[in-house]
Amino acid sequence: MQNRRDFLKTATLAAIGSGLGIHNVFAGKSGPALFSVNKLGKGGRMKMRFFPYELKLKHVFAVASYSRTTTPDVQVEIEYEGVTGYGEASMPPYLGQTVDTVMAFLRKVDLEQFSDPFGLEDILAYVDSLSPGDTAAKAAVDIALHDLVGKLLGAPWYKIWGLNKEKTPSTTFTIGIDTPDVVRGKTREVAGQFNILKVKLGRDNDKEMIRTIRSVSALPIAVDANQGWSDRQYALDMIHWLKEKIKEYQLDYILFGNHHYHTDEKFPYFGHHTENLDMLELYEESAIEGMESGLFCCLAHPDLFMRSYPQFDRHCKLISRHICRTAARLHIPLEYNIGYVAYNEAHNLQTYPCPDFWHIAANEGCTAIIGLDAHNNKDLETPVYYNRAIEELKTLKIQRVDSLSLITNH
Repeated sequence: MQNRRDFLKTATLAAIGSGLGIHNVFAGKSGPALFSVNKLGKGGRMKMRFFPYELKLKHVFAVASYSRTTTPDVQVEIEYEGVTGYGEASMPPYLGQTVDTVMAFLRKVDLEQFSDPFGLEDILAYVDSLSPGDTAAKAAVDIALHDLVGKLLGAPWYKIWGLNKEKTPSTTFTIGIDTPDVVRGKTREVAGQFNILKVKLGRDNDKEMIRTIRSVSALPIAVDANQGWSDRQYALDMIHWLKEKIKEYQLDYILFGNHHYHTDEKFPYFGHHTENLDMLELYEESAIEGMESGLFCCLAHPDLFMRSYPQFDRHCKLISRHICRTAARLHIPLEYNIGYVAYNEAHNLQTYPCPDFWHIAANEGCTAIIGLDAHNNKDLETPVYYNRAIEELKTLKIQRVDSLSLITNH
C-alpha cells in the first residue's frame, strides 16, 4: 500500500497528466498565475543558465585552523514557460570541488531535450549519468528543478510531500571564533531564527566564547572544537570545565569525535593514519575511554578508521564489536555520518559509513543518529543522502533517534 507521501505524489502527477489547470492546488499561500498543465510536452522547453558568484559573509567565519570571508558559489537558474527555479552549488574547500569543476560539468547538461519538468526522475537520472562525481553541480540542478516544479504547482515541497513543517528537526546556527563584541552581535542577529547554537572552539579564548554567548542568549549550545584542542591536557581540562558549566550555561550536549588518540593533535589523525593494527587498537581504546567518561552524548563517525585502514578485516570486526557493545551498554547513539558520501562518490571510494561496521552495530543493538558533519549551512539543503541514510538504517533494522539526550540525564 502506498504511504501518504507516495499517494500525494501520484495524485499530483496524475492531475498534471490529465491536463487540469492547477492554481493553489494545495491549501496555503497563493502561487504563480494560473498554470495550464496541458501545456506540458507541447512546445515548452527548459532552459538552464548558470554563473559563478562569490558569497560574501557578513562576518569573518573562523574556526581553530582557518578563517574566511567568502564562499565560492555557482548560481543555477532553470526556466520553463516564464517560471524560473533557482539552485546553487556551494563549495567548501574540503570537498575538493571548485567553481571551475562545477562550471565544466554544467556545460555538459542539456535540459532543452526535456519538455516536461515534472519528469524529475528521468531528468535527474540523465544529469547523474553525465559523470560519476560532480555532486555539488548535480545538487544545484536538483535544487533548481525542484524549485521550478514547486513554483509551477504553487506549493512548497513540504506540502507536496505531505509533511508537517512543525516537525522539522532543529538545525544549529554556527558561531565562529571571534571577539566578544562580534560574538554578541552574531548571537543577537539570529534570535528567534534558530533553536540551537553551535559554537566553534579551539583557540585561547574558549571559555570567553561560551561566557559571551551565554550572556546574551539562553538557547542550548553545542560545542565544536573542530580538531582545535591540540594539547591533550588542555583538552581534558576544557572538557571537565564544560561539564561543570553544564547547569550554569545550559550546554545540552557535547559530541565525541575520536580524531586523535586522547585528543592529542600531535598524534597522527585516525582518519588518515589508521593503517596498521597498532593504530586500530589505539582508536578502539580512545573511543571506549571517551564514551565511558560520561561527558558525551554521541560518538561521531565511529567508523572513521575506515578512511585509511586498507580493508575491513578480522581486526576491524573485533574492535568494531567492542566499540558497538560499549555504545549499546551506555545508551550512546552512534552517528551515521553522511558528510563524506559526496566525496566518496566523487573519488570512487568507500570509507564511511562503512557497511560492515554498521552490520555489527545492528547485531549489537546500537541506536543511530544521522549526521551530516556540515561545515556550511548549504550542505543541509540537499536531502538526497539523508533520505538514503534513513532507508539504509531501516534495512539494517537499527533504531534511528532524532534528538540527543542532555548530558545531565546521563
